[in-house]
Amino acid sequence: MKKGLALFAVMIILVGFSFAGDINFYGGLKGLFNSIKIKYKDSSVENKINLSSLSFGGKIEVDEIYYFSLYVGLTSAKFSEPVIFDNLPFSIKFPSDTQRGYYVNLNFHTYPFEIKGIEFGMGINVGMFMLKNSQWDIQLPIVSGMFDSDINSYDFNFNFLAKGEIFNGFYLYGGPSFLKIFGNIKGTEQINNDLTGEENKNFSNKKLMGFLVGFDYEVEDYLMISTEIRLINSYGLMVSLNYIF
Repeated sequence: MKKGLALFAVMIILVGFSFAGDINFYGGLKGLFNSIKIKYKDSSVENKINLSSLSFGGKIEVDEIYYFSLYVGLTSAKFSEPVIFDNLPFSIKFPSDTQRGYYVNLNFHTYPFEIKGIEFGMGINVGMFMLKNSQWDIQLPIVSGMFDSDINSYDFNFNFLAKGEIFNGFYLYGGPSFLKIFGNIKGTEQINNDLTGEENKNFSNKKLMGFLVGFDYEVEDYLMISTEIRLINSYGLMVSLNYIF
């Protein structure tokens, strides 16, 4: 319900801006890869999570100053090391296998200032990775049961940006970037239908500040290619292909 209200509020804002001035619409596909070091809360244990997604959506440009985008698609996550649950009825090692689910991305950025052809602004990016619930049977010499896992990850990225046109139709941008990622790995274990245990592992990234650089290239009046590289405590690559309406 809350997620639906948030998306509805975003759409109302977009509609409001649609009456504010000159509008351009972009629609297309976006591929994303991020490799992020994480640390579990109340623990010294570290891990790395690799997140990949392929999504479809669009962007609205208002007066060449304000940009809003919404993308929805599929995602996958893979841990570099297994996740160990110690406090269930029986300890279990959650494998580092690839988990799949859904991805939602919201982005807003603006360039309100310009000095000698260079535009300056800021941006906020929110990504939600919601992985499908996975289950597998437990078969031990004395007992049997089932283990159930649920994984969610969220990232918030705040950027200071500068953008300039290098040559006709090719725009280069970049600047300092601040990332906060957090998430939860929930494990539930049911043994012999009468013994149940639940354990939550909350995690977040270790470092915040980094840098991003990207470009937008208008191949034709109706087609744009965008690429973005992020270096924070993560290594990320985003590539998108957009049709301009």
